[in-house]
Amino acid sequence: MENEVYVTGVYISGVAKRPDLVNQPCVLVCKEEGFVLSVLSGEEAEAFNFPYNNIDNITINNRVLVSENNGLDRKDPRTYENLLGFALFGVKGYALTKTAELSNQAFRNTIGKMNYSNVQELLVEYHTDEGNRRLLITINSDPRELIGYFNNIKK
Repeated sequence: MENEVYVTGVYISGVAKRPDLVNQPCVLVCKEEGFVLSVLSGEEAEAFNFPYNNIDNITINNRVLVSENNGLDRKDPRTYENLLGFALFGVKGYALTKTAELSNQAFRNTIGKMNYSNVQELLVEYHTDEGNRRLLITINSDPRELIGYFNNIKK
């Protein structure tokens, strides 16, 4: 991606009629003609174009997420898949289960502790023929270069 500025993150919203993309890894690339949002959809990436003349504003929101560790999430399907995998291996599975129990005990020592994480949200306000829209992604990388590149183009 020579001469391209980009940020990586997780897609939250902004593409009409595509709720299947929510919480999927994505990358927003600044190209000469506009932004290109690539979102992982299944095993392939799907690209969406946002021409610069349709983009009205870009902002960054810093958020602090606070959560409490309450133990294993019983709704997590991986927990059951792991237990099933252990059961299929017989005696070796028993040894693995005991190892998992020790790991679980270590995990339980963190129950009740608060977890704090900083999240940056990139909000791109744009318009289409149907009206105004907002593209929202949580980002993992520094957005200053992307916003600076965009501001230079919009001048």
